[in-house]
Amino acid sequence: MVMPTPATTPPEIVRADPALRRQVILVVALVFALGLFALGWLPGELAAILAIARQSPAEARVRTLVVLGALIAPVVLLGIAAGVATVRRSVLTLRTDRFPPPGMRVFRDTPVVRGRPARVLAVVLATLGVSLIVLCSVLPVFAFRLGVALQRGCPRSAASARAAGPET
Repeated sequence: MVMPTPATTPPEIVRADPALRRQVILVVALVFALGLFALGWLPGELAAILAIARQSPAEARVRTLVVLGALIAPVVLLGIAAGVATVRRSVLTLRTDRFPPPGMRVFRDTPVVRGRPARVLAVVLATLGVSLIVLCSVLPVFAFRLGVALQRGCPRSAASARAAGPET
């Protein structure tokens, strides 16, 4: 006697959003182009900053802050935006006990996950999102401290110069 097998239902799948895919590709292309521009522009600018650092530490600090602001501001803004979006999605996942939450656009066809795996995924996403927000928020502080260090000079370099004594 043959036992009937229960019919399995196909998994629910959220279909990819082509508009979202185009937006993501555009943003990635823009970030890549800005990165290439920065790689071409930055070495010359850093050489100029280091050249003027000994004669005019205040001007070197200002130029450093401008350069770092131009490089860091977009990273900070994009990072915080991505972190907030990630935390928002993780909260929606926890509320609905489903990933992706209802109404969420996805980059590619995504099977729906429910229950404990969805909650674990939500916690991981929330952790990553909060980490991204915190790290991107602290980045400008390090940029400012770098500018201050260029203005004051490197303490190790100054200490080793004093220890070496006057040049003969």
